[in-house]
Order: sequence, then C-alpha cells, then structure tokens
Amino acid sequence: MNPKDNLKSLLRICTIFGAIWLGGVILIAILVALAGGR
Repeated sequence: MNPKDNLKSLLRICTIFGAIWLGGVILIAILVALAGGR
C-alpha cells in the first residue's frame, strides 16, 4: 500500500467520524434547546 492511498483512507475515516461527532453534537444541542424551552 503506498502512502498516498493510506492517507486518503485515513482522511475518509476522519471525515466519517467527524460527521458522526458533529451530528451527535447538533442532536444534543437540539435536545438541550427543547428541554430548556419547556
């Protein structure tokens, strides 16, 4: 496996984890806003 392919797959993994993390943060923020609004 050459380094460029390795970097590309690493970047894809980071992007996926980043998207999941961001989605979780947004979901928590919405839940907190809903809970605080009541």
